[in-house]
Amino acid sequence: MYDPGVFYVAMGGLGRYNQGMGDSAVRWLAKEHSDFSPESILDMGCSVGHSTLPYLDAFPNAKMDAIDVAAPMLRYAHARAESLGYAIDFSQQNAEHTDFPDQSFDLIVSHILLHETSRKAIYNIMREAHRLLRPGGMVLHAEAPLRNRELDP
Repeated sequence: MYDPGVFYVAMGGLGRYNQGMGDSAVRWLAKEHSDFSPESILDMGCSVGHSTLPYLDAFPNAKMDAIDVAAPMLRYAHARAESLGYAIDFSQQNAEHTDFPDQSFDLIVSHILLHETSRKAIYNIMREAHRLLRPGGMVLHAEAPLRNRELDP
């Protein structure tokens, strides 16, 4: 219900695959950091992977990991990504404390995750992102209106 429900609530404003937030972040990266080319990307709190897919479109050679605490969302995300031709490693993890080694990622992203959690959890997520980030990498936590397909980066 979540996948078509988001499309309905956003009135299609996030794009055909509800990927608008990821698209917007990728446009910002292209505009502000055109030479940035991550080899490994982590999407924290990926839900069903709506915003995960645009990163692989922009960086097709990158290894993509996506985490969420909800196993049903991850099962759907995996099936959805696979049906659309994307190779993503999904795992059930809490963004506050993951099992990835230090400095595992060049790019760490989240989309509408932070408003879903507590203040204490946000601090933990920021610490975890810092631990996981490689030198020279970037962290993007996006919180934006639902109808942002046309949102300027």
